Amino acid sequence: MKPFRIALFATLTLAVAGCNSAAPSAETGMQNPLVAERYWSDLVDRMVEIQLHADPAQDAAAVAAADEVRRDALAKQQEASALKRNGKLGSFIAMKEATEGWALLMPTTLFLSSDFVTYPGPSLHVYLSTSVDPRDGQFPADTDTDLGLLPTPYGEQAIVLPAGFKTDAIRSVVLYDTTLKRLYGFAQI
Repeated sequence: MKPFRIALFATLTLAVAGCNSAAPSAETGMQNPLVAERYWSDLVDRMVEIQLHADPAQDAAAVAAADEVRRDALAKQQEASALKRNGKLGSFIAMKEATEGWALLMPTTLFLSSDFVTYPGPSLHVYLSTSVDPRDGQFPADTDTDLGLLPTPYGEQAIVLPAGFKTDAIRSVVLYDTTLKRLYGFAQI
């Protein structure tokens, strides 16, 4: 019986390790300027807190390391902020369903923030619209572009735009359930 328990334990350990290896690392979302800016800003804040409230007996090398990390994180936060300014940014406005978070439209990708959340739907799609407010007319209009199903109603996302897509005329990001014909929310960008 003992070899069976050892084999079972080894199998479970490998399964758990496999699940944990898929967990996102700090670098995973760094291509998303919204996530990168938040991450580096939070890291700067933590390093400042560590320095401000340092134990007098704390190792001087650790305090110096915290300062070096703070400087590096501040530079990366500024880079992410500058990159974010090159896109079109908007906060989601809830319509028929609670929807929160930010959308950032860049030339080739639509990014959703790490705090993005809405309710799931049977066929919840992401649209790019030339309308500032999808409630102003018939939605979807012929000028609106369906990017397909929302990958997940929770958290950071990067949705690649169709090749050659022009974002100049886009004024809003709309969450619309095509089965229910229901506007969940939108972000004016």
